[in-house]
Amino acid sequence: MPLSNNQLTVKQPTIGKLVRALRQEMKLSQQKFAAEFGATFPTINRGRMEK
Repeated sequence: MPLSNNQLTVKQPTIGKLVRALRQEMKLSQQKFAAEFGATFPTINRGRMEK
């Protein structure tokens, strides 16, 4: 059965929460997490700022 667009959509705050949980589990600062995964600090920080 094909997936609909609704099944593939992940809201930004949800992604931010997942990133934060992973970062905390790995005991990394936002800057170190960003460097580890090839992202920039503002990208990681943006997820924290969204509510």
